[in-house]
Amino acid sequence: LTDAELRRKAADELVHMTARINRGEAIPEPVKQLPVMGGRPLNRAQALAKIAEIKAKFGLKGASV
Repeated sequence: LTDAELRRKAADELVHMTARINRGEAIPEPVKQLPVMGGRPLNRAQALAKIAEIKAKFGLKGASV
């Protein structure tokens, strides 16, 4: 998004939120949460295989590890 688009979207969201508050709707507090991370870290062989897979997928040089 460009800066102008971001500002326009933010203004639109503020208008919607203001309308909700003016109608008497209760706005819940934000809930803190941690991002869900992947499983266990890859070992060296798995990491190299994953890198090779990504390189092959995108046609990058050195696709074989």
